[in-house]
Amino acid sequence: MNNSILTKCPTCKEKLYISSLKCKKCGLELKNDFEISKYDLLDKEQLNFLETFLACEGNLKELQNRMNISYPLAKKKLLELLVALQIKERDNTEVINMENTILNNSSTAADIIRNKLIENGGRATYYTYDGTEHQVYAIKNGSEFATDALPVNITYGFEIFNCVSDAIKENGGKARKGIARGNRVGDTNFDEKTVSGYLAIHFFGKHYGETSVDPSFFLFGIMEWAKIIDNNRGYVEFEDWYKKGLEEKCM
Repeated sequence: MNNSILTKCPTCKEKLYISSLKCKKCGLELKNDFEISKYDLLDKEQLNFLETFLACEGNLKELQNRMNISYPLAKKKLLELLVALQIKERDNTEVINMENTILNNSSTAADIIRNKLIENGGRATYYTYDGTEHQVYAIKNGSEFATDALPVNITYGFEIFNCVSDAIKENGGKARKGIARGNRVGDTNFDEKTVSGYLAIHFFGKHYGETSVDPSFFLFGIMEWAKIIDNNRGYVEFEDWYKKGLEEKCM
């Protein structure tokens, strides 16, 4: 017999509550309306996911490997768990249905990547410069993207790729990557002539002397997957076809 707690009436499906607690040793019985813990409301699959998530100390990459599931599925299960535990409200902006998503007739870096993702079923595998494999997928009806290189609550709009493209274009089609860590905007390795510095100023709105986040390491990987750039040690460079297209626009 399954001794797990029933949470709904098997007849009318209404929520059950605990009205009696009894001590097996002395027979003492307490009568009241006792709340059922929200953790007792989890089904076996959700409980297993929670235990695995805790065993992995919140590391989704390790959880993916243990459960042999993809990053989008791991994220979906985590969001469902948070909703079940009433920690977060249900979010209906998950991985998009590609059948209802329209391709944009545009040659910008943002739309090239968005269109390639849509054509690829909404997700793709890419590699950062060090060879680490990551997943990228479209969300929110194709207006944003997420990647397992970032925490699950951080997403970006595709327009950030246009800013990277602008940074490289401003440097003649080849630009230094830049280093945000340990530097402030305007420093030699984090100025407007580097992609990281350009992003800090023109995308994140930072000023000279301030610090900034630097998502360029995975942006370069995604843009290389889309064949827009070559991702090299210390610098990035436009692919010939993309550079030629930009030059033709300026004519």
